[in-house]
Amino acid sequence: MLFKDFYSQKPVITILAEGYWGTRHAKTAYGVIRYGSYPINSVIDGGYQGLSDGNIKILKTLEEALNQDQKPQALLLGIAPIGGQLP
Repeated sequence: MLFKDFYSQKPVITILAEGYWGTRHAKTAYGVIRYGSYPINSVIDGGYQGLSDGNIKILKTLEEALNQDQKPQALLLGIAPIGGQLP
């Protein structure tokens, strides 16, 4: 998929929230799930694996997300940690 087509085709996304799901630091993930128009394959957070948030599965690894029937085409960093440090 070309970058110019990214917004017009609404790619399937997986959200990375490792270590932050269930906290206020995952506000980007919550906002996209609640208000976004993109189809969401799953959320990645090993601490909450096996649970679901409505129709969205919470998985342990990106590999698990790639093995779902609906393959993700983009990875969204769904966290906003203090100081901007990535997990």
